[in-house]
Amino acid sequence: MYTFLTAAVVVVIAFALIGTLLIAFNSTDKKYGEKTKSRLTTLSFIYLFSFIVIFGALFLFIYMV
Repeated sequence: MYTFLTAAVVVVIAFALIGTLLIAFNSTDKKYGEKTKSRLTTLSFIYLFSFIVIFGALFLFIYMV
């Protein structure tokens, strides 16, 4: 049950990351990348942190039970 929920959360975060990157790199405005570079970097770190926390929690759950 918990493994399924963890996998579902990971999938949602992965889709959110892919969607963010697609929007950032497919903009028609040439200066869009320059204006939003810091925001994109911040979002990428948030997604990375989320993956680390979720996999860390899953690891602890699997090996503590």
